Amino acid sequence: MSEKPIVVAIAGGTCSGKTEVAREIAGRFAARKPLILSMDGYYQDLSSLSPEKRELCNFDVPEAIDSVLLRKHIFALSQGEPIEKPAYSFAEHVRRPETERIVPEPNTLVLFEGLFALYWREIRELCNLRVFLEIDPGTALKRRLERDQVKRGRDAASIVKQYNESVKPMYDKHVMPTRIFADVVLDGLGSIPHLANKVIGLIAELPTHPS
Repeated sequence: MSEKPIVVAIAGGTCSGKTEVAREIAGRFAARKPLILSMDGYYQDLSSLSPEKRELCNFDVPEAIDSVLLRKHIFALSQGEPIEKPAYSFAEHVRRPETERIVPEPNTLVLFEGLFALYWREIRELCNLRVFLEIDPGTALKRRLERDQVKRGRDAASIVKQYNESVKPMYDKHVMPTRIFADVVLDGLGSIPHLANKVIGLIAELPTHPS
């Protein structure tokens, strides 16, 4: 009898290691045909706004995410159904026209990661395991500077300004409170292999879900 996919949510603040941990776990579960679903692709499309107005938007609040589409896709994957995964341009703050078709296989492992992975109850309830990664503000800012300058084409001054005025305050208000919904809270300063081992151990303890 085949089993439905298992969905693991990995939440936490900016640059806490969510993506790296998800990738490490995926690399260890090749036989389970793992899929990584990043919340980064689900930011609201701001193409209707001018570039100047887009820059004024707050991207660190739950409303910045298209939670309706996100929930629809996680539900579909949890049932073994395909989705058209969106892509997002952080440089322009718009959704790209191309999508990626994802077709889960029976017994696959879906690793869903993002700031607000544990924020919405209707999404939390679709997850079989909920993980929260914590990290201190200083390390988070250092990692964000390194990431955004290289991968998102931003300058250091704007990164620091956004972190102090929006990222950190919104983390305290919207993200940190969701740790209470986690099955496990892990220190993001730990090595990626160590953190992955912790999560893998919990995945191994999950009950199976026959389809």
